[in-house]
Amino acid sequence: MWGLIKEYIQYLRREKKWWLLPLVILLVVFGAILTFASASGLGWAIYPFM
Repeated sequence: MWGLIKEYIQYLRREKKWWLLPLVILLVVFGAILTFASASGLGWAIYPFM
């Protein structure tokens, strides 16, 4: 996992595509919210937004 993150940061540095970093962070956070919300009691509050 850490190797993948390290390789991704090296790619961003080499290709100067720093605008991709906030997008990836946003997608990871959104995925974590969906994963944790579906397994908890907050699922009823999240489902209308899908």
